[in-house]
This record gives sequence, structure tokens and C-alpha cells, in this order.
Amino acid sequence: MNYALGYALNTEDLMCNLPIDKLKIKERYKKDLASKIWLSCVKMVLDDVIDNSDTFELPTVNRNAEIYIKGYFDNDFVKGR
Repeated sequence: MNYALGYALNTEDLMCNLPIDKLKIKERYKKDLASKIWLSCVKMVLDDVIDNSDTFELPTVNRNAEIYIKGYFDNDFVKGR
């Protein structure tokens, strides 16, 4: 399995193709508003997964993707850390 280690992005990178022209607010606030809404949604999903031990299925087209929590205990936790 290949993992994309060493890559990072920020919310501005995620919002670069978002059509924000329809928002009727000042130009300089559009990306900030979209970024804050996106971060709020991600936080709600992660909190729900952690607090309720739920699985969140990501809305992808061709592949299955999900976010879930798995507990590690004792030596498994030490190895993972």
C-alpha cells in the first residue's frame, strides 16, 4: 500500500477550484468564509467519529473511502507512537 507521506495542503489549496463567485459578500472574505465552513464540517465529522465510534463514509465516485477510529492498547500503542 502506498501512502502519500511528506505532502501537505492548507484550506486555501482546497478552496482553489471552489466556485465562490455566487457568494454576495466582499471579495476578500469569500475564501475565508468558505475555508471556515469547510474546517467546521471536518471538525464535526471527526468529533462524531471520535465521540460516537461511528464510521464516516466519504462521498467518492469510484472508490470506497471511510474515516473510523481504532483503539490501540499497551504494546501496540507504544509501537505506533
